[in-house]
Amino acid sequence: MESKDSEVKAPIKSIALAACAFIAIVQALIVSLQGPFLRVPLGCAQSLGSPVMMTGADFPGWPLVALLVIMALQQVPSVRRFITRTNLAYLFVAMVCVDMVGGVLSSNDPVYLVGRSQIPSELAQNLPEFFSLPVEVSEVLIRGVAGNYALLPLGPILSAVMWRFVMFALFSGVMLSFANIIRREWISTEKIPFPYTLAYHSMLANVEGMVTKEWPTKKAFLVGIAAGFLLCLPIGATNLFPWFPDIYSWKSNTCGPGSHWIAPAGIPWHLGMNKHPTTYALFLIVPVHSLISILFYLLVLEVSLFISYATGYYTAMPDLGFCGRNWCAPTPYVSEPLFFSVVSAGATIGLFVSIIIQQRSYIAWTLRAAFGSVENKEEIERGEPAAYKTSWLSLVVFFALMIVFFMATGLSPWLSFVVPFTGVVTWTVMAAVWGRVGIAFEPCYDVTPTTIRLMAWPTEYNPPIDSMDKAMVPLLSREHVAHFASAGFGGAFYASLLSFKMADLSGIDNRSVLKIIIVSLFPALFIFLFVRAVVLPGLLPGTRIGFTASDFSGDVLWNFWNRPVEGPLSQGALHLLIGFVFMLVGRILYTRFMWMPDPLVAIVAWGWGVSLWGAWVPILVAWVVKTLVLKIGGSKMYESMIVPFASGLILGEVLEVLILTIIGLTLVPAQA
Repeated sequence: MESKDSEVKAPIKSIALAACAFIAIVQALIVSLQGPFLRVPLGCAQSLGSPVMMTGADFPGWPLVALLVIMALQQVPSVRRFITRTNLAYLFVAMVCVDMVGGVLSSNDPVYLVGRSQIPSELAQNLPEFFSLPVEVSEVLIRGVAGNYALLPLGPILSAVMWRFVMFALFSGVMLSFANIIRREWISTEKIPFPYTLAYHSMLANVEGMVTKEWPTKKAFLVGIAAGFLLCLPIGATNLFPWFPDIYSWKSNTCGPGSHWIAPAGIPWHLGMNKHPTTYALFLIVPVHSLISILFYLLVLEVSLFISYATGYYTAMPDLGFCGRNWCAPTPYVSEPLFFSVVSAGATIGLFVSIIIQQRSYIAWTLRAAFGSVENKEEIERGEPAAYKTSWLSLVVFFALMIVFFMATGLSPWLSFVVPFTGVVTWTVMAAVWGRVGIAFEPCYDVTPTTIRLMAWPTEYNPPIDSMDKAMVPLLSREHVAHFASAGFGGAFYASLLSFKMADLSGIDNRSVLKIIIVSLFPALFIFLFVRAVVLPGLLPGTRIGFTASDFSGDVLWNFWNRPVEGPLSQGALHLLIGFVFMLVGRILYTRFMWMPDPLVAIVAWGWGVSLWGAWVPILVAWVVKTLVLKIGGSKMYESMIVPFASGLILGEVLEVLILTIIGLTLVPAQA
């Protein structure tokens, strides 16, 4: 690693790059092995990989674990000289890259891999064996081989691993190239905040400063750590120790990640109250205008709902339980007359178009810089991760290879184009939202199926499954393309943007960042797939690692053909158009009248993350607190007290989860 007297903007040295690659490999192995061997999970509200449990948060936690270790190492003089801001930024890039691909072959994909025996024959006949393994191979994975790897049928398993690796790697190449192109506009010009990077940078500065005489934010940071530890301890301890008092009523009337149910009789109220302390801390780092904009558009939804209820719609909502008021019809999301999910899907597509329109001059400039001549090209490109020509060519090449890959493995030419194009649309929009407010949503429920259906099947609804297109594409949409960023398609883009933001804050070289991304992300991607599909099934029964033979055919209907409207997409054309026009016109107006609520965040406000997961409460609290602080003490008070406190609180929760995880791995008796 670099020493303290290294030049900040100097390119990364080979030994530091090798260290980053090694750390990434070790992290990928630890993350892969830690979960299955944890005897008593801390519930879906706490994990080392996700300190902020909120739909669409995608808040990587393992870099924070590393910071806790580094805080201890600061006490060792021989190690301390290597703990520089530059080295901590390098570490952040490497570990974020690993975290952001750590969701592959998790969640629904293990069920897809081994569930062939449980699905209808028309679906099974049209799914290739590299997507869903043969029944006899699946049975071995589910049963496990108790350490006898000779019994593992490696041929079909490795085919499934390599198909996923090539698909994810190619799309990662697409989005990494796009991140290189868009970096200057989003990071240097627009200065999109990326709240997670701001939080980590605050932690980084405090960890580096803890051994200096001048540590101005010491009290706020340490108080934040203590608050995070104490406030979050009851959450994990309630799951780990049956005798621990349920202080937050986590085991009653609460969605797992922390939303308290509020479902009063007689009215269609459907908003929960989030109880997780780190969620409040996260929103303290989000810009005030984004917070009030979310609340404004949520108010639009609620006023529309209650007016509709008064005129005879949604009258069955009060008869449903809390979760049903958000998930089950009738709701303002999927039922007439409001169809907010359909409007939101149209708005999301409109946001993608508005991004292209509003940044057309910049995109055209990068093309001229790549293939023509522009003023100050050499000077500008020195600060970029790669030359614009290299980035544009790699974008085209990776996208073309993606099409060829899908065609070679069975998709039609048109769907081979539609799937990666939809991935670009999905994660461009998601990153634009997530980078501003710290959360987004799960795009597999709206924009992704909408875009695919719009381009491939605009007038069809739940047709017979008579091709690989109709069998595999809905499942790709549900999981690999769009379930969450680290499930595959979104991870590289998120990791790149966070890393370039860190480079901007820390003053490290963007080309060095790109090198770290390459040596960290792609090896980690393969390790996750190989360990989860080959190594772990050789050690444990498959059910311990998510390999369960279940009927996943419901994902084809419920999470593709019924999204965002239960019927042909053409039936929702009016509401799609309303959302599209609203976003397109709204973003144009917003660039001229910055005081108006930003329509970009409407797609968060109109998603069930704000209602079902109760995000509106911490958003409201954060808006009130930040407004008061800025009025009383200005930005100086906010930056010296609130940011270090909030980042310390999140780090304190990670410390608590780390301690409980160690206890869970070592002291708690194994479950039968």
